[in-house]
Amino acid sequence: INPSRDEIEGLRCYDAIGSVPGPVDLAVVALGADKTVDAVQSCADAGVRAVVLPAGGFGEVDEEGTQRQDEIARIASAKGMRVVGPNTDGIANLANGAIGSIQPLFDEGIFSGSVGLVTQSGATASSLLYRLKLAGIGCKYYASTGNEIDLGLADYMSAMVQDPEVRIVLVYVETLRKPDDFRNVARLAMELGKPVALIKVGRSEQGARRAAAHTGSLAGADQLYDALFDSCGVTRVSEMSELVAIAKIFLTQGAPKTPGAGIISVSGGAAGALADKASEMGVPVPVIKEETEAKLSAALRFGAVFNPCDLTGEIATNPSLAQTIYDGFSTEEAIGNIIYARKHLTAGAGVAAARMLAESATQPGARPLSIYAMDGEIWGEEAKVYQEHQIPVFDNLNDLYTAISRLAWWSDTCSRPV
Repeated sequence: INPSRDEIEGLRCYDAIGSVPGPVDLAVVALGADKTVDAVQSCADAGVRAVVLPAGGFGEVDEEGTQRQDEIARIASAKGMRVVGPNTDGIANLANGAIGSIQPLFDEGIFSGSVGLVTQSGATASSLLYRLKLAGIGCKYYASTGNEIDLGLADYMSAMVQDPEVRIVLVYVETLRKPDDFRNVARLAMELGKPVALIKVGRSEQGARRAAAHTGSLAGADQLYDALFDSCGVTRVSEMSELVAIAKIFLTQGAPKTPGAGIISVSGGAAGALADKASEMGVPVPVIKEETEAKLSAALRFGAVFNPCDLTGEIATNPSLAQTIYDGFSTEEAIGNIIYARKHLTAGAGVAAARMLAESATQPGARPLSIYAMDGEIWGEEAKVYQEHQIPVFDNLNDLYTAISRLAWWSDTCSRPV
């Protein structure tokens, strides 16, 4: 809609929303706050079903802004028109290309997938979308809630959770305006076997103050939020990389039944470091049974096998060792996820080990396998093996252990009566 032009980039312009032929499902009102109220009234009069309001300058700013958004809510309610925002980056369905968003990242190859993303911070969402893309994870739905004068966080979550193609929902929260609605949707997600993982800002006084200034929200007592999240199976983390890690683990191997980690390493020093970090983060490194130790130690020429296991330099000449230890650890009930800490090995040993590990890890009922890239990355044919077999690779132990522990907690919570 542009009264000053007949055409923009080959698309016809209309002088007013009422001049558009046929019904309009969605209008994005790309105007300043001072002009948005009148534009919303025009949309309502024209029978538009929903509007996206990107402009700031409403309830998050001052009393005048609050009065403006209250008027918008009144206009929309009278006509049965739904409102996204104001102060929002918009909404998008990446599966069918319906983009009602001002986010520039949608021109940069963000693709559809099994994630639903709801956020109360548009800028943070764009970063998270790009991180998901870099991890090879697609996002089907995206919603930036803004000031939530009509549609709110729980409404978007509800739509995503009930879509069979969405397997996990990631959320960035500043406040819960309707905690009961949130709890109901989160419990529905548990019933459907879909994790809800989120970042909730406001733990500190400074964080709470920033949240209030951003969307006009009141952060509330943080302990109450933790209690709410725990009661409905919502897993809370503190960094975007942890949200991506949770999605990466869940979408490739589901949730571990137990947080116990079996550690296999090409380096004795790294094996100890991985075990120390696991202990620090509350991830158990279970002692394996004596008969398992004896059986596996027979396969290793130097040293004894226990958890964590050092494959020693023998892995460079006998790459099947990694598979042998993996298969043995897989028989241990206390181990829910096996981690292979690897570095680049010469003469193709790394690729050979990867292929044999992938062969075992992709068998029905196999123990979930995650790769820790000691070098910071994996390249070439070895990287291709893990990618083709959807075996997740991490360069950060904090993210890996957070994903394992939180998903194991979620799995346990889902198994309990509500």
